[in-house]
Amino acid sequence: KESAILLCGAIISNTLNFKGGVTTDRDRKAVEYLNKIALLPDDFWKDLFMAKSDLSGSKLGERIEGDFAWFTFADKKVGIAQIEIVGAEKLIKERIEEIINVLEKIKQDMGLDYIFQNTIELELECNYFISPDLKTQKLLEKVLNIKFNKAVAKRPNLIMRKQIVPLIKEELEK
Repeated sequence: KESAILLCGAIISNTLNFKGGVTTDRDRKAVEYLNKIALLPDDFWKDLFMAKSDLSGSKLGERIEGDFAWFTFADKKVGIAQIEIVGAEKLIKERIEEIINVLEKIKQDMGLDYIFQNTIELELECNYFISPDLKTQKLLEKVLNIKFNKAVAKRPNLIMRKQIVPLIKEELEK
């Protein structure tokens, strides 16, 4: 039973509760099968993501750095942090400067050309993109059809890093 619960949690997290664009029928069928053993409550997904949403104190910086990936396209280094939470708007409003400082430090330490954070708001099913530099903002505006207001842009519908990376690659390799 414990293994079934853990596997269900992993699939639900990886598919953004089946709302991510990379969700497959196999994901749904696997959780349906495993849940016959796990017997999860209907709001399990919310409890799971609420637990991931506690970014108090130093947890925010640790989380940004912990789920950070970088890629090289056309000799340009692109860094992308991604967090999936409930309450993204409040987090950004209260801690935007801290997020920007963490991103700027990572950019400098790693010698990146572009950097941003993809903040996935699970309950409202949207994304907030945060970037401290205009070059990255312009790139994201072009590939995601979004508009930045200061360092933040909002996009309806969920999109994950693994869906964004090919778009950036295509644009930078033109």
